[in-house]
Amino acid sequence: MELDARTVVLVEGVSDRHAVEALAQRQGRDLAAEGVAVVAMGGAQAIGRFLELYGPAGLGLELAGLCDVQEEDEFRRGLERTLVHVDPALR
Repeated sequence: MELDARTVVLVEGVSDRHAVEALAQRQGRDLAAEGVAVVAMGGAQAIGRFLELYGPAGLGLELAGLCDVQEEDEFRRGLERTLVHVDPALR
């Protein structure tokens, strides 16, 4: 992860990270220059650990995430356990 990142995008795996980075590049975005790091967690079940590391109780970075629809409940439980705000529009 970039040490100067202000925002972390949590994704399930390496292929998801590559997809997000490729899409950003196609849109002319330089994520590193914008202070954004895309972090592959190694699976949705790891969400709690990464929220604790990067979220309000850890480094206090702005968080975003992307998961497969079948992993939505796992992400939601991790968010609720760490008391990270979930935008109601995303429910």
